[in-house]
Amino acid sequence: MAGYARQSVADIVANEVIKAAPINAEFNALRDAFLVASGHKHDGSATEGAYVSLIADTDGYNKVVIDSTNNRVQFFVEVSSAAVEQMRLQDGALVPVTDNDIDLGTSAVEFKDLYLDGTAKIDTLTVDENATIAGTLGVTGNVTLGNSSSNTVTIPADVASNLIPSADSTYTIGDASNYWSHGYIDAITTTGNVSIGGTLTVTSVIDMTNDKITNLATPTNSTDAATKGYVDTTVSNLVDSAPGTLDTLNELAAALGDDPNFATTVANSIATKLSLSGGTMTGDIAMGSNKITGLGTPTSGNDATNKTYVDGILGSATSAAASAAAAAASATSAANSYDSFDDRYLGAKAVEPSVDNDGDPLITGALYFNTATNTMRVYDGVAWKNAGSAVNGTAERFVYTATASQTTFSANYDVGFVDVYLNGVKLLAGTDFTATSGTNIVLSTGAALNDTIDIVGYGAFNVANTYTQATADGKFLQVTNDLSDLNDAPTALQNLGLTATAAELNILDGATLSTAELNILDGVTASTAELNILDGVTASTTELNYVDGVTSAIQTQLNAKASISGSETLTSKTLTDPVIIGAITEDIYTISDGAAFEIDPSNGSIQLITLGAARTPKATNFAAGESVTLLVDDGTAYTLTWTDATFGGSGVVWKTDGGVAPTLNTSGYTVIVLFKVSTQVYGARVGNA
Repeated sequence: MAGYARQSVADIVANEVIKAAPINAEFNALRDAFLVASGHKHDGSATEGAYVSLIADTDGYNKVVIDSTNNRVQFFVEVSSAAVEQMRLQDGALVPVTDNDIDLGTSAVEFKDLYLDGTAKIDTLTVDENATIAGTLGVTGNVTLGNSSSNTVTIPADVASNLIPSADSTYTIGDASNYWSHGYIDAITTTGNVSIGGTLTVTSVIDMTNDKITNLATPTNSTDAATKGYVDTTVSNLVDSAPGTLDTLNELAAALGDDPNFATTVANSIATKLSLSGGTMTGDIAMGSNKITGLGTPTSGNDATNKTYVDGILGSATSAAASAAAAAASATSAANSYDSFDDRYLGAKAVEPSVDNDGDPLITGALYFNTATNTMRVYDGVAWKNAGSAVNGTAERFVYTATASQTTFSANYDVGFVDVYLNGVKLLAGTDFTATSGTNIVLSTGAALNDTIDIVGYGAFNVANTYTQATADGKFLQVTNDLSDLNDAPTALQNLGLTATAAELNILDGATLSTAELNILDGVTASTAELNILDGVTASTTELNYVDGVTSAIQTQLNAKASISGSETLTSKTLTDPVIIGAITEDIYTISDGAAFEIDPSNGSIQLITLGAARTPKATNFAAGESVTLLVDDGTAYTLTWTDATFGGSGVVWKTDGGVAPTLNTSGYTVIVLFKVSTQVYGARVGNA
């Protein structure tokens, strides 16, 4: 038996890192202590638990108490909402608490056998059924055995005494309707006549000394004596009116082929024929142009059918033809639906396809899985592009049952983005495991046999065509100077060779622009306030005209834009071909549970729902090209029905689990990816969390 003792006292201490192995050892010891077959036994020894001195129900009225003071076991039963002691088990005795109070069994439910080696002291003994006494039964007084009208007495033993009636010529053995079967008596002495009402069997010879036995009855048994008339009649009946060639046994034997086993020969021949009561044919039955009539309604697949049964299933020929036409139309519709899907999802391929599965041109939004790189690819109308990371979705789960001392486990992940759990306890990257290859993780310490290793690999995404802050600062200089340091404006303008009008030059008052910078102002229609923000700009006239209508400093407008560093919130923005370096931290949106809750991509690409009942979700706001990773907690084993028309067609088209909706995990979350192509939402189960 396995009790419980602390396993890792030195490893589980305050303010220290909790590691998987010590916690696992403690939980294993606790589990083993409560196993049905080998758990702790409460025998008072170390780690096995103390003795159990009380067994009771919740209110303590029905209980078994160990009375250590009086050295006995007490049994209590609830009577009128109180615990009443019924009996006690003590040294050498099982004693009722109250005299003449406890029954052994009832009139309806009885004990089977009672074994006593001593003396049974019983006030009144009533035997309802048979009783067997192995020893001598001594009875003083008169004995009445049973009721003469309904009971019997069986005495299998020999009688070792005389049977003498208490009064002469008063009692009989048997009566006029109930005879004894046989009487085996050495000698009979009677004082009256002897009447034989049946057969008299003599075991020795009856010597008639040539006299006859007359008045014999017609014999009925093979051993009865036969009269002359009986014999003559029997022989005459045997011959009867048989022809002369068959009125002797020899003639009959010849007619039977002198076959002493004629009956067996005939029986064997009949056995090869089909009985009228039915049987199994071992060959074909050729009916020619004849019918088999009287067939019953078939009940199994091998039964022959009758016309009524077939007509009842198929109906008239017209109905059958209509059904066939409807089936053909349905098949055509199904084929068209499949062809539409097959044009969009091309399946798994090692190289990029240039046409769809029918040989037709590719459509925008077409998908295929690249088996060489293990990535999903999407066609944008011009070229194939990755639809995501090498990881299946934003995350992919791998669950293993370890062999003894196993350290290496396969998994797909982007380096730096992987979580590893040992028997449900999260391990520390770099301490408890190493993950640098993107294709496997290596434990620092080998796992124990049958340990559960749970790996969640994440995919990182890159946003392309972005500027660093240094590059942006080089492209968008912050102009703050004006022409306030220009002391002699006319001389400066003449030296600069400007051709601008006086009105155009007046707006430059206070500017510090160079000759080249001023020359590009010829023909500019911007206001003074607009030009004041151009100090240091090298743009052409055409480029400067772009700022016509600008009413605030460019730096002020740039400050109003999203920063390229730190945290920013983008609202209703479109990123074209972004490349994001590093991990994306995304808020997880919690869907409010309801009978027909909405899955809306605008709430975020990672959403979770905890079911309060069986639900039928909708996708009213799901647009083509959008996707959602949905984490589903089934609540109390609730289910989801994915057939709402907002998903397209007859509901979600599943790409995993054999093409049917996945069964929800009963522990934690079921992770499902939903994505919409054209008018159809597709789904795939990617794991559990």
